[in-house]
Order: sequence, then structure tokens, then C-alpha cells
Amino acid sequence: MLTYKDARPWAKSIREKVLKREMPPWHADPKHNEFSNDRRLSQGEIDAIVAWVDTGAKEGDPKDLPPAPKFVDGWTIGKPDVVIPMPEEFTLDASGPDEYQYFEVQTNFKRTFSCRLLKRARQSQDCASHHRFRCPSAARWTRPSLTREEIEKRRAQSEKDSIRYKDGFLQRTKQDAPVYDDGCALPSGGNSTRRDVVVGKRTACFWQATRRE
Repeated sequence: MLTYKDARPWAKSIREKVLKREMPPWHADPKHNEFSNDRRLSQGEIDAIVAWVDTGAKEGDPKDLPPAPKFVDGWTIGKPDVVIPMPEEFTLDASGPDEYQYFEVQTNFKRTFSCRLLKRARQSQDCASHHRFRCPSAARWTRPSLTREEIEKRRAQSEKDSIRYKDGFLQRTKQDAPVYDDGCALPSGGNSTRRDVVVGKRTACFWQATRRE
């Protein structure tokens, strides 16, 4: 939201989210340590936003606006010393479920060194992605590189094994999911979402755990 016209239709939602301190998001526990990049709003800033909405969310004087942010094309950290290319391109479909694909790349580093800045991935335009890095020595297993057909097959099996299903943005529990009075006493502690544990001769899935006193 870079302009008043962008923000104005969301005024009531903005008021609600800042009052609940859900926006801007900040998940660090305030009881432990302080952070230089803490982006939580002060009570005075929250009160100012609430007052703005309650009085009609009027536009202020455009002359008081700070300079608009400038977005840099290309590398945001400056020209890097090392660029590690992807072994192949991967195109994300414009619609559909999240894609989880893992790529392994060789750094060919000969020695240990310190890194001052890191841009985890530079993606093409109009692209949304998650990035995660791990060192080979810290990896507990090697994830295979899967074809799109293999990904779809695994996803279908995972949905079949799960006790939940998607209904739009909602997660619902399947009608045939068994219920246990004391899920906490089960091997998973009531945390599993799969039909993957056998109790006696019956395949069990765990949900709705109720602890008995």
C-alpha cells in the first residue's frame, strides 16, 4: 500500500489488525531480549491509527508524505562476490497448490569463510517462492529431485492418508476420522494427522485429544 487510495478501502481491517497487534507481524517474545529491527507499533501509533479510522479515515496533506520507496531491480545487496547458479530452471504454474521442489547445488568452496550478506535466491519476475538452505553435513537425508508427475502422485497419496481435507481456505476433518476420548495417551500424543498408526487390528488417526484428569 503505497498511496492513500490503496489503503483507504482497508481502513476497518487495518484498525482491527493493529488493535489485535497482528499487524505488523512480530513473533519474537517481548519478554526476552530486544531487537534493533523490532517493527511492532507503539501504543501511541496504534491509538493514532484507530483515531484516524474512527474519524472517517480522511486523507492528509499530500505535502506531508515521505518520499516513496524505491525498489531496486536485480541484486538488492550489491554485486555479490559469488553467484551459485541453479542446475536447471523450474517454472511454477500460475495456479494450483503449493509446489515443494528441492534442488542441490555445488558450492565448490575449498575453505571455510564468513559470509557478510546473503541473498538466498534471485528469482525471475512475477514469481513467488519459498527458499531454504541447508549444509550437506547437516542433512539427515537426501531429498530426491522429483518430476511433476511424481509430485502429483505423492500429493494424492498424502491427501488420501490425511484425516483432513481442504474446503476452500478451510481445513476440515473427514467424516470417517475416528475420535478418541484420550488422544494424549496414544503414541503420538494426539498430534498425528495421518492414518499411519495401527492400534490392535485397527488403523488409527489421532485428533481431538482430550486429557483426562
